[in-house]
Amino acid sequence: KYEVEFLLQQQWYDPRLRYSNRSRYEFLNAIHHYENIWLPDTYFIMHGDFKDPIIPVHFALRIYRNGTVNYLMRRHLILSCQGRLNIFPFDDPLCSFAIESISYEQTAITYVWKNDEGTLRKSPSLTALNAYLIKNQTITCPIKVSWRGKQNNHLYIF
Repeated sequence: KYEVEFLLQQQWYDPRLRYSNRSRYEFLNAIHHYENIWLPDTYFIMHGDFKDPIIPVHFALRIYRNGTVNYLMRRHLILSCQGRLNIFPFDDPLCSFAIESISYEQTAITYVWKNDEGTLRKSPSLTALNAYLIKNQTITCPIKVSWRGKQNNHLYIF
């Protein structure tokens, strides 16, 4: 098992939230209005355990003039890793998890990994790791997994 703490940033466009404020601020801090704004119900599947954050406020919510919403969440997962015990400790365990929506199907919400250099960053304070990120990949779940019989979009991270 590996413990992973990370920031999950989600971004989408909502035309209802556009505004024409000419202030010097490029975005509105909407943290106190989160109950009035649509937020995706992203949850994590295929992991070992989920730990609640220690700090009381564990997200940031920004709304930009053009209606772009930036939602940043702090998460802590304990991943169950699958390895090959017959060659342990020389195996390469695969620690993966998936992100999906609990109430929206693939036709309503799609998770896409932003593939650029800033997407995945290791903290500079970590000098040694005993695990390595091999790849990240967005794939559609090949089977129907929804209780409604529709396909959901998964973001698998290996």
